[in-house]
Amino acid sequence: MTAPTEVVLYADHTQFYVVDADASAAEDDDGDVDRASLEDRIAVRSGSLTIFTATYGYVRVVVERLAEPAGNDLALYDHVVEAPFAATSGRISVLAVTEVEAELMVPPGEYVARIAWSGVEGADERDPPPDDPLETISIQLWPGHVSERRVVKWYEAWKPAADRPTNPHGLRVAVGRECDALTGLRVVGEPKDAEEHDDRSLVRDADGTYWLRYYSRVPPHSEVMLELPESELAAFHVRAQPPRLELAESEVRATITLPPPDRYRYFVDAVLRSGWLWTLEEGRSPVEWQDEHDREYVLVWPHPRFAAVYAEEEAPGSRPVAEELAEWLAALDADFVVVFPISMFDPGQIVAADVLADELRD
Repeated sequence: MTAPTEVVLYADHTQFYVVDADASAAEDDDGDVDRASLEDRIAVRSGSLTIFTATYGYVRVVVERLAEPAGNDLALYDHVVEAPFAATSGRISVLAVTEVEAELMVPPGEYVARIAWSGVEGADERDPPPDDPLETISIQLWPGHVSERRVVKWYEAWKPAADRPTNPHGLRVAVGRECDALTGLRVVGEPKDAEEHDDRSLVRDADGTYWLRYYSRVPPHSEVMLELPESELAAFHVRAQPPRLELAESEVRATITLPPPDRYRYFVDAVLRSGWLWTLEEGRSPVEWQDEHDREYVLVWPHPRFAAVYAEEEAPGSRPVAEELAEWLAALDADFVVVFPISMFDPGQIVAADVLADELRD
């Protein structure tokens, strides 16, 4: 057991990081966190933990290494989670955004991390001064292995509600973290009777199943998805769906060997003809690039087969997503567009987003 390291830090956006020196989770964090992580209050990535606090402000953080598992003193805490943590380098940093606030040295290896919150009640309604934080997060690490994160003790207000909405069609219901199991979700329509600020939407999953998605303002106070039969689609304004574009394998092979300027012209011509383009999505996040100046690069292709070529090489967990050209242009807010990349070593043509937008609007 080592002496605890204690620090008071500012939990910007109610979160901070615990990161091994060989990881860079805070810098690489794309902001996409699944509902299960938000509900449990901790996101686990390779060599890093993102810890979500009740306080948007100053919190006390205590980090220590134990020689053996912590005792069952759960009564001391409001909420307790255990999670795997890989300390490859053995130098662990506590980060607020990207600033290192504290460090702890441990022998390199696998650890169990117990994260325990106290002083949670009312912390989300207060703005404590740095010399008197309300909330304390204790992080205890000991050698060992757990395969996944688990909540050991729930803070009652954070515990997912047992209440479940019913589906009037007798089909499936997904609540909160259960929605994460549905892949390839795309908003494809809105209710015809929608009013201002209506959060209901028609979504379609990777299997082609339609769902009504909304946020429940009564228990369970979470995202809810109700599976819909196709007979219910008449109650929605359903957006256009991409055409079925046939593409011979010989054309795929010939086109991906073209130099980037020729692939760019192929992209523009094909997208103007079809009115559709394709991006990649991993989980619920778009596959994008970001440079050292925080400029965003969105990746696009003229056909899902070409997007799949890139995915096979660079983003194995991703899938092509169809984007209607007019809607994509209206929502485009990236700095640059990577047009028709094949790999990181053959990134295609990189153009300013406004330049490509002007050409695709002609």
